[in-house]
Amino acid sequence: MKIISSYLLVFYSVCVTQTYAQPSPEIKPSPKFPNRVISQFEISAGPMLSYPIRPKDPGVNRQIKVGPIVMISLVHSFTEKFSLALSASFEQKGSKSVFPLFRTDVLPNREEKLIQTVTLSYVSLAVPPRYSPIPQVPIYVSAGPYLSYLLKEKDLSESFYEGKLVGKSGGTPDPPGYSNFDYGITACVGYKLFINQSISGIFELRYNRGLTTINKSYITNLTNNSFSFLVGIPIAR
Repeated sequence: MKIISSYLLVFYSVCVTQTYAQPSPEIKPSPKFPNRVISQFEISAGPMLSYPIRPKDPGVNRQIKVGPIVMISLVHSFTEKFSLALSASFEQKGSKSVFPLFRTDVLPNREEKLIQTVTLSYVSLAVPPRYSPIPQVPIYVSAGPYLSYLLKEKDLSESFYEGKLVGKSGGTPDPPGYSNFDYGITACVGYKLFINQSISGIFELRYNRGLTTINKSYITNLTNNSFSFLVGIPIAR
């Protein structure tokens, strides 16, 4: 009887050992970028520096026109390295020109100058793919097409005599002097700053190069050309 009991105890021990020794099913980690249409939402803003490309005009001092840019981007991530951004932005481009004038009716001659500023307010759409060469380094580059629609054109002329403002005029010209649409290429270098789980930021240096003539005058052909520096907040979904 003791022998039978010993065999039963051994058999029970072997069965229990086999049951608990079975490997647990493999748990696969969830993908870093789940299958979502929008993986990140970004809001950014900053200054835009415009300097239209035009033929050289002797005697005219072309200066940089400064305006704001506000951008909203929807980002879809394919992999850790590749993503696609759909960006909508409000931009103020334009030009600033200084024309030196000289009085001939007063002796000795007095120096005058005329400053003409053109402000072009656009709403733009861009679809630039993004590429992060090293996923561990939060730097990315992107380039792609953009299309802009002109919302408003505003002209301003200021006359200066001996450094003092003596005349000012301007407004919205009728008929407008610039085309409704502009298209070109946008390229940027971006950096993502991660502070903690809830605080992060985006810094972008962006360049826009227009590929179409924006003015309706046949005297000189102008194309948009601008740099902008953006600071933004990413919102991951």
